[in-house]
Amino acid sequence: MAKTRFLMIMVIVSIVTIFTSCEKKTEKDATQGTASAAKKDGPSVGYDKVVWGSTLEDVRSAYNIGDEIVAITAEDDQNILSLEQKNVSDSISERTFLFNGNKLYRVWVYYKDGSTNTHTTLVNVLTERYGNPTNYFVEEDGRASPAVALMGGAQRKSTTHTIFERFAPDIEVELLQEITNRSFMNGLSQTSESVIAVCYTWKKFRDEYQASKLEL
Repeated sequence: MAKTRFLMIMVIVSIVTIFTSCEKKTEKDATQGTASAAKKDGPSVGYDKVVWGSTLEDVRSAYNIGDEIVAITAEDDQNILSLEQKNVSDSISERTFLFNGNKLYRVWVYYKDGSTNTHTTLVNVLTERYGNPTNYFVEEDGRASPAVALMGGAQRKSTTHTIFERFAPDIEVELLQEITNRSFMNGLSQTSESVIAVCYTWKKFRDEYQASKLEL
């Protein structure tokens, strides 16, 4: 009897441990990109495993991104390269690393779960690390995409921007939630899609480059 009770207690402890680990993993995935590179000198020095100004080769090595993943040159600026990493974790669907002159200056992180809960979690985590939001605004767009318009449907897109600038002018962090609502057949059929992303930018470097292009 005592042995049976002991085994039952051990099973309960195991279940609690697994549940706690899952919660911690979710929070870790949500905050990925704000810790590793910042352990020593603070979050303004870089993103996750790499510092700002890292080369394309540095990022490939840090995140095990093979040469089969080709870096893409931006159509509007030949100095800008982008490198994508797919299926990052259970909660992160994609990361896009952007380079200017082979120097890392921006990282986009896209989340699999676009729910309000994910947005709230990210606001709390980013506030703790980057301070209270310094700007907040919502963009509305009622234009239907060509595919939706072709089917006689209507579309409304709402994008919420939350900006954190504790370490300005060095870096800027922006949390975006884009919600797209579509309706067809006079509202009889409706769909809704939500996408959440965080954009980390080495703002000082970006601003200096933009200014040099304008010859300011």
